[in-house]
Amino acid sequence: MERWIMLVFVIALIGWRSLAVTIPVTSISSDQLQTMMESASDFVLIDVREPIEYQKGTIPGAILIPLQEIATTEQLANLAKDKKIVVMCHSGARSARAQRQLLDMGYTSVINLDGGIIAWKGPIVTQ
Repeated sequence: MERWIMLVFVIALIGWRSLAVTIPVTSISSDQLQTMMESASDFVLIDVREPIEYQKGTIPGAILIPLQEIATTEQLANLAKDKKIVVMCHSGARSARAQRQLLDMGYTSVINLDGGIIAWKGPIVTQ
């Protein structure tokens, strides 16, 4: 009986893991983001850091939506689900979580800035 329970558990775990990776997760380098910005590509850049971090400096055009507010903010209310969104943070970890949240919320084109603002080679603006 215990073997059957273990077998069912393993099968369920494998099935859950395969469902968890069905949404593609993509990232973009600093150079690629600069190219997007220079080509006037249509996208929204979201900085998911804390307000104090954002005030010290961010990428031009970035809007602040702290990670803990992603699921509840009104700032996304008028944003089409297929709009290209680039998320960024300090090193890329928080923005990866934000990316996953946005994908789970139904947004279909969410890209993480690989390495975050510390990998950014372009200009920085203070708020």
